[in-house]
Parts: sequence; C-alpha cells; structure tokens
Amino acid sequence: MSSQRTLIHGLILGAFCLGFGMLLVLTNGFTKDDIALRAVEDRQNSLKQVIPDSIHDNNLATDTLTLKNDQGNEVVAYLSTKEGKVTGVAFETSSSGYSGAIKVMLGVDPEGKILGARVLAHKEGLVAKFWKRGRLPGEVDLVGDGTALEEVLKWRPERQL
Repeated sequence: MSSQRTLIHGLILGAFCLGFGMLLVLTNGFTKDDIALRAVEDRQNSLKQVIPDSIHDNNLATDTLTLKNDQGNEVVAYLSTKEGKVTGVAFETSSSGYSGAIKVMLGVDPEGKILGARVLAHKEGLVAKFWKRGRLPGEVDLVGDGTALEEVLKWRPERQL
C-alpha cells in the first residue's frame, strides 16, 4: 500500500514537472524574438549614451569591427564615423566590482579621450542603492543603475583601450 502511494505521488509530481516544463518551452518560443529585439534596442540606446550624435553619421550598431583583447577574448568595437573618417569607437569591457563583474560600455575619441561610459550590468546590490539615494558622503557621478562612475572606472579604463 505504501509503495503504491509513493508511486502515485511520484507520477503526480512528474506530471506537474512535465506540464510546467512544456509551459516554459512554449513561453520561451513565444518571447524569444521580442527578447532579442529588446536586446538590440538596449545596445542602440547604450551606444547613443557613450557616442554623441554630433560626431557620427553612420549606424553604430552595424558598423563594427571584431578585435581580440590581451586575454584572447573577442571584443566588438562599434565604429563612429563622420564623412568616412573615424571619429570614435565604443566597446564593452568589464572589471571586478564588490559583488562580481561590472560590465561597462565605453566610448572614446581617436585621441583616447573618454566620451562616455554606461554601466550595462552589475551585481553591486546595497552599495549601489545607497549611492543612488545619495546616502554615501562625497560627490559621486551616477551612471546606469546607480553604480558610481568613479568606482566603475577606478581600474583605469585607459588600460582597456
């Protein structure tokens, strides 16, 4: 009797897992294209924030160059051109934060001057929330989701160029 009950409970649990698994597969199928579209839109918005519109007349998202960094990882460079001349470049890089990697998009001009920086992802948690609310002392420039620019760039971004 006990083994029969265990079998029935196992079958019920298996049916629920199968049903919810199928629901996840269907949901993924319906939302996959929308999620990809939002990712492209987010990248375009980030590019607009790190490369001023006044210095380019091209589509930054499609005018790219793939390079390798010191660790051998591929880095996509988004070229900014005006009248055929390169006026800047944007790229994604990351560095260690308090709670993990901080992913940043940097925009630089041909002389190496930083045009803009945008935090793309971080897991800074409470520290970022306190900065966002202005509860930590000192002057802090906020970028992205509340991470302080001076903390993000403390690892000297010129080493990333």
